[in-house]
Amino acid sequence: MKLGKLQTLLETIYSVDVALAVDDFLITDAALANKLDRSSNPRACEEKLLVSQDGEELGLSLFIDECVLSRLRQDNPWDRLGDDNLSDFLTALEGVSHFVYLVHRANHNRDVTLLELELQAEVDKFVSVHAVAKGQGAAAAPRFLIKRLFESQAYDQQLSATEHERYVSANKLAGRYCSHLESRFLSARSSFAFYSELRRFYEMSQADKLRHIAQAG
Repeated sequence: MKLGKLQTLLETIYSVDVALAVDDFLITDAALANKLDRSSNPRACEEKLLVSQDGEELGLSLFIDECVLSRLRQDNPWDRLGDDNLSDFLTALEGVSHFVYLVHRANHNRDVTLLELELQAEVDKFVSVHAVAKGQGAAAAPRFLIKRLFESQAYDQQLSATEHERYVSANKLAGRYCSHLESRFLSARSSFAFYSELRRFYEMSQADKLRHIAQAG
């Protein structure tokens, strides 16, 4: 499955154009991804954004395991998104979310934290699954999506304590924010206000996002 359609979906939702094609930065070989991984805790996983920086030069590769992409080609979520292909769809989406957000921030000379990347990816999962399912005429109730994405999470045992805390925090924060989206905008079926809110949130700094979530309840 090509990732460009996921990139287009996110760019449309947030009204951004990062001017780089994610498929040009995709690698699917796990061994190569492990060699390129310069993080403090390299892990064997199905998705990771690999980043290197030398001065103002930013190097990027997005690893999505070929097994994930193969399963998505066989059970195309653009034809039908359901329980059997949702997990793989979310894996691919998380990687594309990280890529789009990081490049967008870099294009505007703005720093990005790891918590920001994870928080935005969690929000992107909710928004994108809702959009795709709705487009297929079988949208799950937003409340069901919130439960599926934010109330029954299992975390990689290879995560360090710091990483685990970051993932848990991002998931909880996104869960609170998406519950706000559901009650304030989706229940009222106010599409214009919904997308205006999403786009405003996307451009906020991490500090402003955290304040916004706290104020939203």
